[in-house]
Amino acid sequence: VMVPFFNNSEMVNSSGIYKSKKNNFKIELKPDGTYTSDTIPSLQIPKNGIWKTGGIDGMFEFYDNNGDLVDYASNGIYPDGTEVLNFISNNTDFIKIE
Repeated sequence: VMVPFFNNSEMVNSSGIYKSKKNNFKIELKPDGTYTSDTIPSLQIPKNGIWKTGGIDGMFEFYDNNGDLVDYASNGIYPDGTEVLNFISNNTDFIKIE
């Protein structure tokens, strides 16, 4: 069980704008637990929704505005220190750019 304070702290630390390595699609994770994204054909997430930390194996969970779980992303750091999200549905990396 994750301590809620840790989840909130992780959400603040993980918030920011991420860009796909394959193209210029962007996702913004906001510290209030909401996100906005470009329309990304290869992902199952809608343009607006909710994200949470502390999912299975520490994954981020993405929900639509009705509260339905739509996708997962693992989070990590490349050897050079770059923060990255990897969406499970299509194995796409998004690099944190700000």
